[in-house]
Amino acid sequence: MKKLNRILSFFLALFFGLTNISLAFAAKTERSSTESSLLTAYQEVFSKDNLRGNAKARAKPSEKIYARKDSTENSLKSLKESKEFPKTETLSISDNEKFQTLARANPSDSTIPKFMETKFVVKVTLHHLEGKTTFDFAKIYPSGAKINVDGKYSVHYKDLENGSAVVKPGQGQYSNSKDFSADNLSLDFGIVSQLYFADEDDFLPGHENDDAYMEAYVDPSSTKVLEDYGSKVITWDGGYPTTTLPVDIYQVQNTEVIFKTQDKDGNILQTNPKGKFTYSLGKESKSDIPSDSSNKDMIEYLDPHVGNWENDYNGTNTPIVSLDDPTGFIVEGDFAYKIINQEQKDNDKSNPLEVTLIRKQKVIVGGDRPKTTDPTTGNEIDDPDYVKVDFDKGGDHGSMDPNRKVYWVLKGIDLGNRLTAPKITPEFGWKFIGWTNNFKTEKQIYNTDTTHTAQYEINLSDKDIIPYIPEDKTKPTDPNDSGIPKKDEDGKDIDKSKYDIVAFKTENPAKGTLSHGKKENQEYISVLVKNGLDQSKRTFALVKPQVNELAENKFWYWDKNGVLKTAIADDAAITNGDIYTAHFAKHGDTISPNTPNFPDSSKLVKVTYVAGEGVNFAVNNDQKIVAVNKGTREEDLPGKPDAKAKFLYKDPITWSPVPQIDKVAGIQQNTTVTASAAKNVPTGLLIEDTGNGPLKILLAIVLAGLALYRIRKNTQVDYE
Repeated sequence: MKKLNRILSFFLALFFGLTNISLAFAAKTERSSTESSLLTAYQEVFSKDNLRGNAKARAKPSEKIYARKDSTENSLKSLKESKEFPKTETLSISDNEKFQTLARANPSDSTIPKFMETKFVVKVTLHHLEGKTTFDFAKIYPSGAKINVDGKYSVHYKDLENGSAVVKPGQGQYSNSKDFSADNLSLDFGIVSQLYFADEDDFLPGHENDDAYMEAYVDPSSTKVLEDYGSKVITWDGGYPTTTLPVDIYQVQNTEVIFKTQDKDGNILQTNPKGKFTYSLGKESKSDIPSDSSNKDMIEYLDPHVGNWENDYNGTNTPIVSLDDPTGFIVEGDFAYKIINQEQKDNDKSNPLEVTLIRKQKVIVGGDRPKTTDPTTGNEIDDPDYVKVDFDKGGDHGSMDPNRKVYWVLKGIDLGNRLTAPKITPEFGWKFIGWTNNFKTEKQIYNTDTTHTAQYEINLSDKDIIPYIPEDKTKPTDPNDSGIPKKDEDGKDIDKSKYDIVAFKTENPAKGTLSHGKKENQEYISVLVKNGLDQSKRTFALVKPQVNELAENKFWYWDKNGVLKTAIADDAAITNGDIYTAHFAKHGDTISPNTPNFPDSSKLVKVTYVAGEGVNFAVNNDQKIVAVNKGTREEDLPGKPDAKAKFLYKDPITWSPVPQIDKVAGIQQNTTVTASAAKNVPTGLLIEDTGNGPLKILLAIVLAGLALYRIRKNTQVDYE
């Protein structure tokens, strides 16, 4: 039986060989038999150009792949879900004829694919970084790597059974894996069914929902590479199909960042400052600075894919880190931090980017300009991050405490209110008005060396009149009195040598007080009056204080230097050293003779009581002057003196006002009221006026003698 099979195989092979030869020589003529037509169809179906099934290397969906993208696709898809694969060309023969041809292809060698089988290979290509000659396999896959393959088909196909074409269901599942390395990149997965690679266009009518795929992916997935999975490629070396799935692995330059912070002396600090930074490589990504020196991979914030690998991630470009603050510093309390170096060790793009921050004081008080080390030469140089801020007293118009003040501050940093200006004490007659170069007490920012110079303006008082309260009330015009102000109410210096001094007082603070500007209700007020002024600006009316009346008292007049008889007029000139006293009176007060009248505006008038004929006042005065409210009726006049009738005169006393007092309006002006009494001569002694002068004289002598006698007698009686 075996011999018979060998004979049949030989004749069959001979038959196909002769048929191929005849077809090659008769390309432009009709095929002479159905068998030769079917054989040609078999070769067309499994050719590289025409049979392109649903198979592709891919990334395993369950793995976390950071936007790994095919160079020709916008997103990674499972191939069994994709509708974007090349379509199989329409065959010129029926499906029945195709599968009849497949059924006849059954090589006897077990290492050669049989009916509906193909040799299956995954080919890995490694792409190293620019500037390097090898792919850093050990860095990326320190524990090794492998290609995992998953496949499945559930399809209907046509087959020959007893000489007839029948539709059969076919199902299969495939899972395998093989290790690969830099030296082992072509992985032979043996012989598998062609049905894993069937194209959607080859599914039979009515079975469009059939499924078939074969997929390969790298394990483990790594953020240090980009994986590109191509479509299957079919070759016919050896006369049988070999299906290859290509996997391209592109090494991505290291996208990790390591931060470390040092102080000015180069000592590494335990923690980094809090702040944000921007990492630039192809695209920009932002993140927070790690608190320690652990690696931070920025790949998840970027968008690397095969399409931009050659431009941005193949090691051509150098990653750059920048701090997000436009000043280039991160500010924390009294310190600020900046980047002083960033490099990939050994200039190897497969190493992390190491970023070094330095901590600097925002403000240094005094001393010389801070130093730093030149990163290029290693020499000590002036630190360019600092600028000088100092203060100058600005000439001879003031003094400064301290005499010199210098700050060294970080350029462009908001210092808040860290800088305090020295105290300026201006010279007499000058006022400190500020600092040049716009010294601020908040939001202090300096970009260049800056000197703030004190500014002044003349500060002598230009006021004509300056009231004050004298310390020594007995010498209110003393130019050395400690109560004389040094500055006026505007804060300007007072040069007292340019002023005269006059004083004002009240005769009795219970009757009235004085006010002048902000000096209110005082017993004494002294006034500086600028000398050299035009006399019209130094009048009594312009200098005198306001009078405040108390306890029903009314202002009467001002005297000068105790001269009570003279009231000072408003237009009177002011003389240095003058002392003016305010006098008051109220209804019923007795006032001295020869004093000024009440002003017309006053509510008081003078009433002068005069002892007339036959009247004596008890105090042996001929008159008494009393202040009286205007409008007082005659019968209500106050202060009438105790009037007595003289000898030979009798009561009652008669009071006669001149001018007459209106009974309704009452008194309205100064009035003299005279007291008088009628004569009181004994009966029989009244001598008629006969015109005889000598007789009258004699009679008068006799009467005088009698009067003296009576007086003496009365006196003797009193002593007894």
